[in-house]
Amino acid sequence: MTSWKCRLPVWALAWVITWYSPLFAETYYVSPTGLDTAVGSQQAPWGTIQHAADTVSPGDTVIVWAGEYDETITMSRGGSAAAPVVFRAEPLQGAKCGGFRVEADHLTIDGFHIEADAVTQIGVRINGQHFVTVSNCFIEECPRGGVDASGPSLADLSSNITVSGNTFFHNGYWGVHVVGSSMTIAHNEISHTVQH
Repeated sequence: MTSWKCRLPVWALAWVITWYSPLFAETYYVSPTGLDTAVGSQQAPWGTIQHAADTVSPGDTVIVWAGEYDETITMSRGGSAAAPVVFRAEPLQGAKCGGFRVEADHLTIDGFHIEADAVTQIGVRINGQHFVTVSNCFIEECPRGGVDASGPSLADLSSNITVSGNTFFHNGYWGVHVVGSSMTIAHNEISHTVQH
């Protein structure tokens, strides 16, 4: 019996992985009345944004329905250049949460109402990540600022961060603070910032 082996070059395998993800991307749903034991569909949504953040794969979109979510979300699963992960509140600014801690690349946070508490301090913290977008959010009453995109050290700074179309109201220190490269800060409204 003749046997043969198919060996793909590394570039071909990378191409397959890059194009596979968007083709099989999912759209998940979160509702204040949902359950994390559900499947995350429109008919059976999840109950927490954190569960969605712990589940997503490159190319996925998470629709978060209106309501109050008593949580600060850690985003440790990201996307890729061809398949970013998107978290979108529907309707716009209808979903309220305590903020986001971004620990992955190629992510979009769109349309949330964010109010950090005395523990979380910052509305959206991006600490050395890349290709992250924060758009169309209403960010208020965050003791140490609305959006902070920097890094753990000068050698490991964030890059390609977009902060666009947001409203920042009555936050401490700053509305937006960025340290890094290729930053886009555009069309935001910032008012009533409290200096300490």
